[in-house]
Amino acid sequence: MFLLSLISDYFQKCINVFIFLPYFFSVDVMVKTLFAPWKRIAPKTKRVGFSFSDWATDVGFDLVSRWIGSVMRGSVLLAYLMIVVLYLPTIAILTIIHLFCVWPLQWALAQIMTPPEVVEIRRKKAFVFSHTLDAVNEPQVSAWYDRIATTLAIKKRWWDLKNLMAHPPLARDWAQGYTPTLDEYSVDLSTDASHHESRPMTIGRQRELLEMEDILCKSRDANIIMTGAPGVGKTTVIESLAYRIYIGKGHPLLSFKRLVELNLERILSQHTDMKVREEILSTLLDEAHRAGNIIIVINNIDRYVSTDIGRIDLTIPLEKYLAQPEVQVIGVTTPTAYERYIRTRPNLSHHFTPVQIDEISPETALEILMNHHHKFENRYQVTIPYETLQATIRQSAYFITTIPFPEKALQLLDDACVYVKNNQKTDHVVRPTVIDEVLSSKLHVPTVVNDAMKQRLLDVESTLRSVVIGQDTAIAQISSAIQRSFVMLGKRKKPLATFLLLGPTGVGKTETAKALASYFFTSTDSLIRFDMSEFQQVSDIPKLIGDASTGDPGLLISALRQHPYGVLLLDEIEKAAPELLNVFLSLLDEGYITDSTGVKVDCKSLIIIGTSNAGAIDFERVRHADPTQTNESLMQFLIDKHYFSPEFLNRFDGVVAYDSISLDTAVQIGRVMLARICVDMHALHGVTIQVSDQTLRKIITEKYSPAYGARDLARALKESIETQVARQLLAGKLHAGDTVEI
Repeated sequence: MFLLSLISDYFQKCINVFIFLPYFFSVDVMVKTLFAPWKRIAPKTKRVGFSFSDWATDVGFDLVSRWIGSVMRGSVLLAYLMIVVLYLPTIAILTIIHLFCVWPLQWALAQIMTPPEVVEIRRKKAFVFSHTLDAVNEPQVSAWYDRIATTLAIKKRWWDLKNLMAHPPLARDWAQGYTPTLDEYSVDLSTDASHHESRPMTIGRQRELLEMEDILCKSRDANIIMTGAPGVGKTTVIESLAYRIYIGKGHPLLSFKRLVELNLERILSQHTDMKVREEILSTLLDEAHRAGNIIIVINNIDRYVSTDIGRIDLTIPLEKYLAQPEVQVIGVTTPTAYERYIRTRPNLSHHFTPVQIDEISPETALEILMNHHHKFENRYQVTIPYETLQATIRQSAYFITTIPFPEKALQLLDDACVYVKNNQKTDHVVRPTVIDEVLSSKLHVPTVVNDAMKQRLLDVESTLRSVVIGQDTAIAQISSAIQRSFVMLGKRKKPLATFLLLGPTGVGKTETAKALASYFFTSTDSLIRFDMSEFQQVSDIPKLIGDASTGDPGLLISALRQHPYGVLLLDEIEKAAPELLNVFLSLLDEGYITDSTGVKVDCKSLIIIGTSNAGAIDFERVRHADPTQTNESLMQFLIDKHYFSPEFLNRFDGVVAYDSISLDTAVQIGRVMLARICVDMHALHGVTIQVSDQTLRKIITEKYSPAYGARDLARALKESIETQVARQLLAGKLHAGDTVEI
């Protein structure tokens, strides 16, 4: 059986190589263009009238060009004929050598070596063992290995006709023209062999590739405008198209096309004169027109068709050649830029057919990771189990929303491999826990409820009570809601937690937001604060979410993009324009807000707190008269008084009422404030301040006004204590090391 397989493969090689030779030597093209001009070289000068000498010169030039072309193509055909003539005798000699030497030796070695089937079974067991953490996933890992083994087996059979035809033919561009200027300012994607060796396998983009090929085969306006968010895979799709053309798997009409990526930035950096820039672009487009087989790729094409700031208008030479069937262009841009800069210009847009590149599904992204895993493993000398790939997809889908699949998954897995390489000297396995560690370190936000986070959640109420004094009921409600929200971490499609805190000024609402920010988030910029009294008109909304006409991103949108993890504090939210409150509905309910250009900004890693004193005093009177009043009663009270709409209030995890500060509570807060004053004074001047509890209570009783809350209390203590100490310091009565009693 083994010997029969060897003989079968040998004769299959001989037959397939013989079939491959005409394709490799481009026999069909060489015969059809045997007497065509060499590289389409022909006279370019346009003359008015007829001149016999000029005509004779042109004819002579054309004959020389055709003679050079026929010699070059004839030499290729001659080489092919010589190889064909020698092929059969060579095969006969090689067959005799194989029959008496090679095959007997291979058979003898096969008898003493381990059978390939046994070796393959061992490899599969080792792979499944090293890439499985949970036995439940063994079938998936086994299928994963089978796909890898099948791909490698296909590549090893170099003699298969499919693999042979993947090698580009000789002289594929001899029938096309010279493009020296274009070559200087571009990279050829379809003929660079080294580029294709590192090309990633394209998964889930077959529909887009076929659609692009159909458009490029049109007789007129065969141009494409490719739109998609950054990182969605536009470059990969273009490289895949180039690869299909390179190996001859694309549409037959594209077989001898060249896909070149134009570097317009290089032209702009070398030349500042607009006329020179247009002349160079016209020259290279003219070369592409004369060559007849060029597909030009222009990245960020929107930058070169507008006179806006940071952009340049090169549409005059572009429009001239886009109408020519010999020139084809693939423009790459984003959906927003396409709508703003290209679709609004009919003279330009009607030459293009849009192709939308959407984000791939998590399932497809997992396939891509499985296809890429060996690159990461070989580079970092680590092992990546199947469960880690699943965790990468799951966690990047939830926590990384500014980058689409597959880019965000590839970046996260790369970061995890680097972390293991640098920090785990003995265990070189990239486990799912590493994904959470890397993500949490990168984003400054908890990504999983581990033991430390569980304890933090259990302690949140006591911690908040130590900071916000006298609001035990409110703190208990907030703590319970946060504990419920964090238990659903990674699955909840809303912000981490959302609260509307109601109460008079100075009762601890803002202090609660600050305490939560410092307790759950490590970044110093974790508190994002907006005073909503500054946005009371409809015209103020663009200040927050941006203005598409001016390109202003908006204060809120910019803040959320720079700090997407933390506490968003919306102070005095009742003063905001009602239309703005409607904008916040999706933010509170869906975990995102849409900017002025229609792009969603993720807010799932935020604790959102709105504060308001609307109706606080009135409701407090009602509650004092009837202590049985509940949160539902509070919400109904706010709705009846038309402070907020029902749909707005229902978006919050909790609507929490804060009590006014009583005298006893004010004294407790005063002790904390006094301690801070003493510490600051000692740190600055070395003076120790002593204040009796009786004195403190007297100051608070005389000067504190409950209507202004803790802020008024701080002012009273500063006036009564800091003022006395400051006067004695200025008069020279106090020095470092002294103690003053008040």
